[in-house]
Amino acid sequence: MAEEPTIGPLSFERPFNAEILTERQRELLERELLELESATLATRQGIIDTLRRQLGTKFEQVFADGMVVYADGKRVSMQVWADMYARTTSMDTMRSAQASFATENGMELAIIKNDPTPCPVCVPWGEQVVSLAGDHPPYPTLDTAKAAGWAHPNCECIVLGLTPDQVSRLGS
Repeated sequence: MAEEPTIGPLSFERPFNAEILTERQRELLERELLELESATLATRQGIIDTLRRQLGTKFEQVFADGMVVYADGKRVSMQVWADMYARTTSMDTMRSAQASFATENGMELAIIKNDPTPCPVCVPWGEQVVSLAGDHPPYPTLDTAKAAGWAHPNCECIVLGLTPDQVSRLGS
């Protein structure tokens, strides 16, 4: 009897048809989704607990009604805010690691890649070559992109280092 294929990491880029999955594959998918949900809840609660420790008695004053109020008056629940904060810090960490990896491997330029549905702030930065250290005019720096709003909260855009060969092809 042939062994059933297993489901690897979920991809949100390609939808799947649950009707074509075997019973074992459905079980594996359900387990993976439950683990993902548990991790999300644990992360959210960890962020709230950290805020509670850092703010002490001010925590109840700031979040008395369980809501976060933005400067523009928009109100969101602490859970929604904590999810946004977790996504944003995770992406910031990944982008920082991508830039560090590129720099450590001799790449001085990088290219910004927008997520599949970029916001109006990020659209102008898509496919833009940036200088990681600021040593390559006329390219803007990565910090310039961030100052212009790229890599904002909830942003899923990334930065990829360019090898010297890739940079030379850009001029072609």
